[in-house]
Amino acid sequence: MRTVREHLAEGYTRSGSFKMQLATALSKALDANDQEEAKKSLRALVGLLQEDAARDKQMKESCAKGDADELGKLAPMGGISAVTDPGKAPRLVPRSGQRDPSTMPVDPQFEHLIRVE
Repeated sequence: MRTVREHLAEGYTRSGSFKMQLATALSKALDANDQEEAKKSLRALVGLLQEDAARDKQMKESCAKGDADELGKLAPMGGISAVTDPGKAPRLVPRSGQRDPSTMPVDPQFEHLIRVE
C-alpha cells in the first residue's frame, strides 16, 4: 500500500504535466493558420482532458481503498483506544544526561499543582 505522500506526489506530478500539455495544446490552437489545424489541436486537447479525467477516477478509486486499511479495522467506535492503552497515563521521559523528573525537587508554592490525591 502506498503512503499518502507518494500518492499526493504522483497526483501533483500528473497535474503539473497535464497543465503543461493543456497550455501547449491551447497555444497550438491559438497559433493555427487554418481552421483544420485548429480543429486538430482542439481534438488533442479534448483527448488530454479525457485522459486526465480517467486518471482522476483512478486516483479516487485508489483513495477509496484506504478506507479498508488495517488500522481502520483496529479502531473501535470510540476512537483510537484500541491502539493505545488508556490505562497508562502519559509520563515524562528524561533526555540523555537529564535527572529523572520524578526525583526533582518542587518549590513548595507549586506542590499543589503536582499533588496526586
